[in-house]
Amino acid sequence: MFRKIYLEFVWNNIKSGRILWLISLGFKYLATYLSMLVGRPLCGPILGTLVTNYTCNLDCLMCDLPHRTAELRKAGGKELDTAGMKDVMDQMKGLGILGIGFTGGEPLIRPDIFELLSYAKKIGMITHLNTNGTLLDEERGRKVIEAGVDSLNISIDGATAETHDSIRSVPGSFEKSIKALKMMDKLRKEMGRGPRLKAVCVVQEKNVDEVEELLRAAPSWGVDVVECIPRQEFTKEDSAKLPHEVLEKLKKSGDALTKLKKEGAPIENSQGMIRLFKPTFEGKPSPLKCYAGYNSLTVDSFGEIYVCVPYMNWNMTEGNIAKTDLKTFWKSSGFQKRRKAVEACRRCTLNCQAELNILFQPWFKT
Repeated sequence: MFRKIYLEFVWNNIKSGRILWLISLGFKYLATYLSMLVGRPLCGPILGTLVTNYTCNLDCLMCDLPHRTAELRKAGGKELDTAGMKDVMDQMKGLGILGIGFTGGEPLIRPDIFELLSYAKKIGMITHLNTNGTLLDEERGRKVIEAGVDSLNISIDGATAETHDSIRSVPGSFEKSIKALKMMDKLRKEMGRGPRLKAVCVVQEKNVDEVEELLRAAPSWGVDVVECIPRQEFTKEDSAKLPHEVLEKLKKSGDALTKLKKEGAPIENSQGMIRLFKPTFEGKPSPLKCYAGYNSLTVDSFGEIYVCVPYMNWNMTEGNIAKTDLKTFWKSSGFQKRRKAVEACRRCTLNCQAELNILFQPWFKT
């Protein structure tokens, strides 16, 4: 996800003659890398994530986020309005963040989502929109393109409706998501512009037999690439519950992806990311050192601040935007302690963070 879309953005800036911007980008990478070496931030993060809302119209087996809204409201939390969200984006921009990923829940449920997407582009951000696609009709599709979204990621968790719908817990969701992909591809051609289209598949026991079929079908849906994510929090207890043959397929899913990628399948994962599938499904910790404390930052719709998306998933908040601005937070002694602790984290192999970690650990084959 991170690498290719940003490389395309760099190439577009080269064609536009923005040499000073490219020089600043080089300094950004160097400063981030040096930050990791010296153990303190010399610049702001690279990627920001905005959790626009936790509410969702689906009820996926691997996600409990839709229940978070009630919990936060009960605890006295107040959701950010449009102005509040724009202020967070301004602060992210001020920190030097290059791109913002809009995620949920289901972002298209939020009434002001297109205003937020447009604002992110207005202030010069690379924008990613993650959605399940079921609410993406033609009117919304045109608005996505008009907002200037760079990357549109739609979740597809199987090659068949039976498998996808069983994971997403809503009959008909597969048909709607595939229809959305085809519609967005058609609109891109009609309007002469539009986002990079990506199907995102969480590889797990229910769909491991359909991953190859999904990859071969993806071009017919109009997608440019497919990103595969190993199911997170896969423990030895989980593996003990599975039939031996299913567990072995999961462990070998990385090898299968490598083979398919060599054959030309539209797999976006770096080879380094694919290497993480085997230890993930063996219940082992990630072999990568985590630099989330230097290269990413997440803020949710209640203003809660997290180191990264996985920490948001685990509900491990570091503070709230109502009590501190992001620049002060980023440089605080409290977050510096968390930053050092995060370096030892080996809990996740989620692509958004793992690909960033691989980018700064060249010894890990990509």
